[in-house]
Amino acid sequence: MEDYWKHCNWEILAEPIEILEPFDFENYYEKYKTPLEWISSIKIKRNKQYKISAIARGFTPLSARGFTLLPFDQQKEGEVGKLIEYVSIKGTKGSSTVELNPCYVESPEQQHNLLKDTTKNKASITTYKIKKYNNNDKISKKVLKEWYINAPHSPRYLVDNACEEIKNVRICKKGNIEDRYERDGGGFYHTIHLKYEHFEFIITPIKDHFEPTWSKKISIEYREDLGGIPDENIREAIAEFFGFLIGKKVSLIGHTYYDDKGSTIEAMACNPNIFNIHNECSKPEIDLIPMKCAEDGKIFKKIFEELLPEYIKIRTKFSIREALMKYWFSQTIPRDEALPILSSGLEMIMKAWFKTKSPTGAIYMPQDIYDEKMSPIIKTILEIFKENQHKEKIKNKLMYNVNQMGVNERFFVFFDEIGLSYGDVEKKAIKERHSFAHGDLFQKEEINDLIKNDAAYSILFGKVILQLLGYKGKYIDRTVLGFPEKEMQEKMG
Repeated sequence: MEDYWKHCNWEILAEPIEILEPFDFENYYEKYKTPLEWISSIKIKRNKQYKISAIARGFTPLSARGFTLLPFDQQKEGEVGKLIEYVSIKGTKGSSTVELNPCYVESPEQQHNLLKDTTKNKASITTYKIKKYNNNDKISKKVLKEWYINAPHSPRYLVDNACEEIKNVRICKKGNIEDRYERDGGGFYHTIHLKYEHFEFIITPIKDHFEPTWSKKISIEYREDLGGIPDENIREAIAEFFGFLIGKKVSLIGHTYYDDKGSTIEAMACNPNIFNIHNECSKPEIDLIPMKCAEDGKIFKKIFEELLPEYIKIRTKFSIREALMKYWFSQTIPRDEALPILSSGLEMIMKAWFKTKSPTGAIYMPQDIYDEKMSPIIKTILEIFKENQHKEKIKNKLMYNVNQMGVNERFFVFFDEIGLSYGDVEKKAIKERHSFAHGDLFQKEEINDLIKNDAAYSILFGKVILQLLGYKGKYIDRTVLGFPEKEMQEKMG
């Protein structure tokens, strides 16, 4: 008896998958001149870091023990190294195809058995994504559920209720007879039902008994009967904005497509994008906006729906996606190392602003006017330094650098231009960023200031994005004991 897509309510690698020959190695031999026909099975599972781990196993005759499992001889003479070319490996699992793409085979092991005249082969397969899909491509995809770990611990945002019918299907094959056994069940659960433009989507917590038990989990569900399934960029932006607003970076680890009957027709599993994953998943979310009670959850829903369209509109224009990657990474490292990372993320947003929307462009006067006024001075400078080998570099510094604002100055001009108020706390955080970025060391007695400046910079980062989105509500000031709620135009401290 075979379980058929039994994990309807969590990702496909909730339990290990073993795929069997025949395999399709997609021109592996042509690329590496190394046969992989010795592989008879590949077992795929999650490791302790919840990354995909795949092991290939198989046997060859003892007489073939001289052959190489892996292509170690592919480097050209005189070449230091060569980048590995990823390939695709496909195998079967019941009536479905499982594909590891991209992947490559490494870390071979061989055990020789003289009595049985066989060699037992084993190798790791490195991959970060697998797909399992039904071979009937005529089935329409009606529902998509994306699976995320490192979800928020608090259920305060779950302000809606829903009821779902759960169906597990098992297939028992006896000769040419195929019997289906169905078990229907269901239940009520808390969720949050959100809207964006013409479609709706549902965010639902996943039950704790599913692996990994050390992390909270959610699904984000899109349906054709709720307006359609948006493209990958929109879905990525939705999850990204949810994590930003809720105060925790949710990390995609796969998705599942269903047909109109609720049967799974395609599933994907991928590696989570979280550094120090166990530690991060155990941390509670750090609220950026007030979320103390269920009533705040309703406000969260309203804010999310109001700001999401603008977020999707500006996330690429102002490099917010890339900046948030730096923001989340800064939360995983020691605090004395976090400030430069936070700063570089905020600088990305600032530079994008000056490049695309700023009235000043972070320069003191329009460059063409500056060039015109500097022209006679430059001629004099070139004459003075005509014997100096660096005269062109001196000229370029005068032509371009002098007209540009310094980094710290640019920050405050940026805040003024987007209408964000700032005071002594914000100024000190910006100044400390400058010190760290230039290699200055801090003393032990300065540790309290470091913690406060780090908190201030994190809040400043969030307030900048909220200001760009047009947010008019309150934020939480974590630089003050008690973490008071303040209006956006109120300064920290």
